[in-house]
Amino acid sequence: MARGWKLMDDQKAAIEAVHDTGVPYTALAVQYGVSVATILRVCRQDTYERQKAANRRYQAANIKKITETRKVTHQNYRLSFHANSDSEVIERLNSQENVTDYIRQLVLRDIKNDAVKE
Repeated sequence: MARGWKLMDDQKAAIEAVHDTGVPYTALAVQYGVSVATILRVCRQDTYERQKAANRRYQAANIKKITETRKVTHQNYRLSFHANSDSEVIERLNSQENVTDYIRQLVLRDIKNDAVKE
């Protein structure tokens, strides 16, 4: 398929006229040396635009699904490599709105525990 080669207006008009007689897209694509999608875009612009929009929606939904799967996988991966006490902390961190305050509380608690042990 010839990329970057544009059809002239008279060629587009000829393609539309020949297609109206019943010649299939593939035959027109071979005759003009372009892709079937290019012929579809010339003959049925509305169909081409609908297909393009549907493809964009499908790709966006697919990306969203992949991202959600990655989030869950990443969280499971993080939890699997920590001891039981660490996993509770990680789950708490994930659920906290103000993570900084919670970490400050954890550090203060650890300092107090270390001071008691000494």
